[in-house]
Amino acid sequence: MAQNKKPLTPAQIKKAFYKQHGKALNAAISKVFGKDSMKLATQTLANAPKLDTSKSRADLSAMGKGDPTEARNRMTDWNRVREVQTLRESGHPAEALAEFKALRESATDAADRSSILLHEALSYYDLGHFDKEVEAASEAVSLLPEESPTRPYAEFSLACAHGHEGKFDLAAQELKAFLKRHVDLLSDNEHIQLRHDAQIRLIASLLALGHAIEPLSIANALKTEAISPKERAELLYREAEAHGLLGRHDHALELYQEAITGPLERSLVARAHFHIGEVLYDRSEFSRALDEFKIAETLADPGSSDKDHFAGWVKHTLRAAGVSE
Repeated sequence: MAQNKKPLTPAQIKKAFYKQHGKALNAAISKVFGKDSMKLATQTLANAPKLDTSKSRADLSAMGKGDPTEARNRMTDWNRVREVQTLRESGHPAEALAEFKALRESATDAADRSSILLHEALSYYDLGHFDKEVEAASEAVSLLPEESPTRPYAEFSLACAHGHEGKFDLAAQELKAFLKRHVDLLSDNEHIQLRHDAQIRLIASLLALGHAIEPLSIANALKTEAISPKERAELLYREAEAHGLLGRHDHALELYQEAITGPLERSLVARAHFHIGEVLYDRSEFSRALDEFKIAETLADPGSSDKDHFAGWVKHTLRAAGVSE
């Protein structure tokens, strides 16, 4: 006869599952910033001041000597840079990286080389080489003087790269210093989007470090500004994370549910459904939790650690609910 055992509580089952499998959601850097996190860096880079024509032409005028044709040949081909950027964004980062390196080697202007290095950093991110991403972004910063109008964008990219590398404490420090150092610049209309990007990244980094109060304070201030619907949806998601850290699971549930009604990034929508499922699971509402875990699994990218993690929770919840697979 089988020995009778006292059933495990949902919390005990959940703890045992995490002990066996580990919290895969915290394993990859994209779990903090979202799968499409580098779109922010790409958009920010695209909005950076364009020194390629004006500065190069100014350099040509200042030279006064030498063969004008030879000087023009040393100018960076920014049309080609944009073509290579399109190549990277179409899913070919390795090929794009080789092209960017070649373009950088032929560039003679420090600002041009710095800008191309930031494109290389994006390519390294796509390839998952976060240490190389940090190296490229760091070199990009070092090439620019403090007064350079493109330096703030390079500094922001370096902070993002440290976050991707998993150095959330360093990323948070750099983002705070960045926001303080450029407070006047980031207050004008031209650079306000850069400030919003930095603040949202700072919130994510602080949450990854287990902080909740400061992220909530930043989010509350941001919500009073004219931000985009996508930014507002992400702030709701981040607020939900913060309230979850504070043990306010019912409120977190409401915020996750509100976040997924907006234009939230797909990978974050998947995680929101997962976190909703977690709250329902802890309430022993296994059927509803199962539905949320299944939605999360469906939305997750094929082959991602998210998808495997969510699939594990689907199977686990089926067993907890006593449902045959």
